[in-house]
Amino acid sequence: MLTTFGYERMNLIIAFLTIAFGLLGACFSFEEGAKRAEEQAILAEDRSPADREDGLNHAGWKLWTRSLTVQESLHARGFWFLWITWAFAGAAGVAMVTLSTAWGLSRGFGLESAIIILTAFNLTNGVGRLFSGYFSDIVGRNRIMSATFLAAEIAYFVLPWAGGLVASAFLASVVGFAFGTLFAVSAPLVADCFGLEHFGAIFGLAFAAYGFVAGPLGPTLAGYLLDATGSDFFPFFLYLGIFCLLSAGFIRFVVPPAADQ
Repeated sequence: MLTTFGYERMNLIIAFLTIAFGLLGACFSFEEGAKRAEEQAILAEDRSPADREDGLNHAGWKLWTRSLTVQESLHARGFWFLWITWAFAGAAGVAMVTLSTAWGLSRGFGLESAIIILTAFNLTNGVGRLFSGYFSDIVGRNRIMSATFLAAEIAYFVLPWAGGLVASAFLASVVGFAFGTLFAVSAPLVADCFGLEHFGAIFGLAFAAYGFVAGPLGPTLAGYLLDATGSDFFPFFLYLGIFCLLSAGFIRFVVPPAADQ
């Protein structure tokens, strides 16, 4: 599209498609809150008082009988571990969006080939969310996020020695899978930890780490590093890999306040 339509027309077409599909998706969106609450009430009545008090969810956490307020969530250390995870893992992911093509060009690939690296990242970033979301229901949110962040860390550490296009695209796809997992699993993790009543505000505050911190830590700092080192990608990939490693550890501490005591 870029070579056929040019930058301006391509972006206008994508903007139109974004609006069209967004409106189409909105037509199929509806709330099931009342039905879900009724089902939970029935399940709660079927359990004994001891089970209701000490009930465990899929990850083995104690279930809260009420949703936390925004203020209560901000006083929970799990929220801040999630906030830092969004900053670090978000920075490691979004940096690949902006610099994957530049990495391909630096390895001597043509523009059409370099874009394949970004395409591989985007494919797993999108499609991978279906798998990570599904398996997070089975093995737990924290475990699946930690595992994908560790995989992204390894991919970043190996990328400087990836000489071929296939290897570079594969490693970028691993980072993309971790980035997609961050988006797919964080929302239900917030619901698990803090409840749904104030979910919008709590998740919005956690997501602010991505909106305001991940950009400067990721693409901006990476750009300065590349300028300062003469387009040496090694320190760039190194510190992004460290971000993934730290995120893999921090996300394990995102638990409900009851399990945090």
